[in-house]
Amino acid sequence: MPVRSLFVRHRGLINYTALNYADKFLTFSVPLIVLYLLHDRALYNEIEYIYSIAAIGSIIIELGVRNYFLYAYKEAEDRDALVEKVRSCFLLQFVLYLAFSVLVLGLVYLLGGELRLVFLCITIRALFMYFVSFFTMYYRLIDRPSDVFAFSIAVNIVTVLIILAFREISTQLTLPYFFFGQIALIVGTALFYLAGSKKTSVGKLLAYVKDALVFAWPIILNLFLFMFISNYGKVYARNFLSEDQMFHISFAQRIALVIQLAHASATGYLSKRIFVEKGNAISHRILMIYSGMMALSVVGIFGILLGIQVLELKQAIPIDIITILIIVYTLAWCYGSYFELYINKMNKNRFILLFSGISAVIFIGIVNLAPLAPLMRISLGMAVSMLSSLIMIIIFVSCKRRGAL
Repeated sequence: MPVRSLFVRHRGLINYTALNYADKFLTFSVPLIVLYLLHDRALYNEIEYIYSIAAIGSIIIELGVRNYFLYAYKEAEDRDALVEKVRSCFLLQFVLYLAFSVLVLGLVYLLGGELRLVFLCITIRALFMYFVSFFTMYYRLIDRPSDVFAFSIAVNIVTVLIILAFREISTQLTLPYFFFGQIALIVGTALFYLAGSKKTSVGKLLAYVKDALVFAWPIILNLFLFMFISNYGKVYARNFLSEDQMFHISFAQRIALVIQLAHASATGYLSKRIFVEKGNAISHRILMIYSGMMALSVVGIFGILLGIQVLELKQAIPIDIITILIIVYTLAWCYGSYFELYINKMNKNRFILLFSGISAVIFIGIVNLAPLAPLMRISLGMAVSMLSSLIMIIIFVSCKRRGAL
């Protein structure tokens, strides 16, 4: 049967996608559990704020280690040796970051101030995100892509159990308890490296970071600009707008993560195939699989939003122009990120930075000049800037494939 043959052929992708969706569903749902079970919109907004800042921080601290990994693997003669070397470099880097963070947090604590707790949580979240993103790539390259979910799912389950426990004892949940599972993983990783025998030197780490930065600095700046665009609205709303407006944009972006779940599943599983295949031609078969997953995710988003409306849940947002623009932005970002893999493969990353720089200028222009309400300006700027970036990326990849550039 054709359908059965299709499932057998793509069984690895289907298994990986199922686990990835389970993991990302937990990640997606954990803040919403705080919102719907504890009915604490203020805490929900604070968690979204921490997630937004940490997403930017995790890109900065990476220093290209993960981004360069896939390209180095493609070029390496002894790929197994490279994988082990990069793993050791990452673990040493992670331990050094943890030690530095403890020193900085100690200084912040001595100085006092209201932001020290938020700073602590941002640091924890940034390290956790970097850990998961690196090992997602590591396990993909050793052909065990699903193994990374053992870490992330365990942390999410611990977080859910903590939330449920606080609900049962009718005590207000505070931020440190919410991030307890992530703290445990970070400390456990440091102890694992310090107790192990396969360590690397700071010199080898610096040498790899140097190569990584030479390759990946445009990617890092590109991601930084896109994270700035993606998280600007939540940070701005948290500091300058009402709690309801902050909730509107953060909730819309959280729902739109359903699209990013499909994107992460597809690219996480297929990225190695894209890089290893000879030539720079776009695989139409892989693009069809990717587009099918994107289409299903968009249908899923509107199903969730309509379901919330039908159930008449208190904590809900309308399907208005702001929500639709954020969905469009997310879809454009995912397709742009997909086609960027081909630019990474060509080692033409400086063009990615050029495109993101132009889109950032477009975003800033709309946010500051459009005569619209704040949330409308932000969501319109997000959608238009990302669509502009996607168009530039597609034109570039198509022209390079034909040898026109």
